Amino acid sequence: MNKLKINRFAGLDLLNRRSKAKVDNAQIVEICLVCRASMLAFKAGCGTEQHWSSLAYCMNVAMVLAELGVMPEGLSAIEGGQDALEIVRNIGAWQLGSHAFVINSAVNIFLKQISVAKNQQVVKAIIEVLKRNEQTRRGCRG
Repeated sequence: MNKLKINRFAGLDLLNRRSKAKVDNAQIVEICLVCRASMLAFKAGCGTEQHWSSLAYCMNVAMVLAELGVMPEGLSAIEGGQDALEIVRNIGAWQLGSHAFVINSAVNIFLKQISVAKNQQVVKAIIEVLKRNEQTRRGCRG
């Protein structure tokens, strides 16, 4: 019997592949669905590193959207969500616990931003997140 190979980073890979091409409305909906599914997995107590990565990606996009002027008043809540996600990652339990409210608030801001942002703003934010991630990776290599 063939064993199904599970890619822990499939959600993040999908988001990264999508972000390198032109983003259309269907892809934006897909990003939102990945974000919501990841949040639901965490709320159900069955979050994984893949879910964490997907939420972190969405919050990074939310932060850049806020910097670009899309709901900038949500920036502190987004940063709080990022900090809470970092704590969850460091614990390694992949459960939200006391951080659920902060992370959920940041996710809700992201979903609202996506609903009001222009497509070109979303594309610009995604490209900026990829650029920053690459700069961070280079910095970690020395």
